[in-house]
Amino acid sequence: MKIGIIPVNIGVDSVEQMTGLAQLAEGLGFESVWTFEHVIVPLDYQSKYPYSPTGKMGAAPETNFVDPLIALSHIAAATKTLKLGTGVNILPQANPLYLAKQAASLDFVSQGRLLLGLGIGWLREEFEALGVPFEKRGARFDDYLEAMQKLWQGGVADHQSEYLDWQGFKSFPSAPELAVVIGGNKGKAFDRVAKYGQGWFAPTTDAGELSADMEKLRAACDAHDRDASQVEITCMWTGQGGDEAVQALAAAGDRSIKELATHAGLVQHLRVIVPVLHDDNHLKVLLKWLAEHQLAAIVVDGAASEVTQRLVTTPHEYIAHPPGRGMQIACGVAASAVPWIWVLHADGLPSSAAVSQLGGLVEADEPRWGRFNVKIQGLALIAHTMNLRSRFSRICTGDQGMFFHAGLIQAIGGFPAQPLMEDIEVSRRLKAVASSAFVALSATVETSPRRWRQALAVFTRTPVMGKTKTRLAKSLGKAEALAAHIELVQGCLGRLQLQADARCELWVTDDAPIVAQWADRYHFDLRYQCEGDLGARMYHCLAQMFLADVSVAVLVGTDCPDIDGRYVRQAFRALQSNDVVFGPAEDGGYGLVGICHSAMPAAVTLFQDIAWGSSTVLAQSLERAAEAQLSVVQLPVIWDVDQVADWRRYQHIEKG
Repeated sequence: MKIGIIPVNIGVDSVEQMTGLAQLAEGLGFESVWTFEHVIVPLDYQSKYPYSPTGKMGAAPETNFVDPLIALSHIAAATKTLKLGTGVNILPQANPLYLAKQAASLDFVSQGRLLLGLGIGWLREEFEALGVPFEKRGARFDDYLEAMQKLWQGGVADHQSEYLDWQGFKSFPSAPELAVVIGGNKGKAFDRVAKYGQGWFAPTTDAGELSADMEKLRAACDAHDRDASQVEITCMWTGQGGDEAVQALAAAGDRSIKELATHAGLVQHLRVIVPVLHDDNHLKVLLKWLAEHQLAAIVVDGAASEVTQRLVTTPHEYIAHPPGRGMQIACGVAASAVPWIWVLHADGLPSSAAVSQLGGLVEADEPRWGRFNVKIQGLALIAHTMNLRSRFSRICTGDQGMFFHAGLIQAIGGFPAQPLMEDIEVSRRLKAVASSAFVALSATVETSPRRWRQALAVFTRTPVMGKTKTRLAKSLGKAEALAAHIELVQGCLGRLQLQADARCELWVTDDAPIVAQWADRYHFDLRYQCEGDLGARMYHCLAQMFLADVSVAVLVGTDCPDIDGRYVRQAFRALQSNDVVFGPAEDGGYGLVGICHSAMPAAVTLFQDIAWGSSTVLAQSLERAAEAQLSVVQLPVIWDVDQVADWRRYQHIEKG
């Protein structure tokens, strides 16, 4: 099956838009582009359009109709292989000699790429405005086309009839192989196809109606002793019904449909934004998928990699931009200049149904935003939880393939150009201004499980009187300090349970009934710290998690009330494109540290010879990271409970 786009000559704002669409279609592998024709459309026409239950065309009378042959001539100069179809030109209202000359000339300058679609017309008011009789247009069609086909053979014109008197001249260029496609399914349309046409332009999009029409076409071909399978069928599809509709149309055509003319829809009005950072293998797969589905992408590369740039060929566009996924996406959105945006991660692969569902929204052209269902290889429960949560919260993640109408992005002041958590932020902004416009589509975007091979360690002391919160104990007493420690640990575990999209482990110093209760209540795996100072114990914890085949690991303390699921997810996102992440504390330390697997050998220096408990812990750690040439992200500053004033602050917040 060959795929074309129709129409390319109506509703266009500029010649650049028209030729740009054609060039994009050619680059994506489309076989053809097609035009509609009307010289004029009266503002209040009474004629009934025969192919719509409303009796009206889909296009409004004020729609910009560029003349088909002029439009296709311009497109011919801007393309090399794209076939150029008229779908259809109205032959009985034209001067047949002049049209024969124009068609042969266009076929000549395009090097044989013209598919001349012709029909008898239906708009009486248009004929009258042109001073051409509406009656007997069928008879004139037959006579005109017969004379034109003789003329294209290059011989001396010799055609006398009720309507024409051609004799004693030739017309050049000749066009003996010019393909004629007959449109329509009313009256003698099938007889005309069998007698004159190399192809038939089917006006229906209904598989049942097409099947019935095919029987009529076969009967007409039999009457003219012609093989119906040699007639090339061009059928319009509006994008509705997805792959099933296409298959139904093909089946209805008895597999003789060689071409599917589809609305420009997604190609003309949608861009896929793909932020990347050293992810060439996944990008290759995604770009191939996009090409197969006739979609164009803007790839925004945070690494400015020559290897990545070579992967991005026409019709896709490459932009180099400093790293930071939200900022990269914002750059792509700003460069898109189309009404619809679809953001895909390089390791995300949508289903074909996603294209059909999104195509329906694009065709309706209402301001909408939303996401698809994420599908994670081997992690169905996590995917189900994410999809269920976002359906009700209307807070989406980038892995779900977010999409939005550009008008809504303008309404929120543009896409949030922030390095992390951009998907959460754009969801919140859109929810605030257009909550009712949210759509959760059922099709899937399958993503790699790599970012879910991540582990979270909650690092704390087993509660023992006199050994926990010793600084607080000096003012509060050992019992109250112990109670404070227990409250802080339980608060931290409660904020993080089932929230981090990671395997969660609770690392404690000693065995005790209470820690087993914590692990069971909050759904954490219980682990035990080794001997040594804080740095040695943290490094051992991280190393053990990497032995369990995780790609990134985050370790948090229990003294920071600001650390919750959102904060931890922000850390995991930072590690997708960086070696180390810190959650800096107000007192100069940090309450969170995360490392990716590849950085672990060099990261050992982050935990050696650090003045733990001092106000220089973070500064020393950043200096060590720089020496090891590790890329670092610092999350927003948080505070921890270490002194009595901190504890009072915590109590004030918790108890209001």
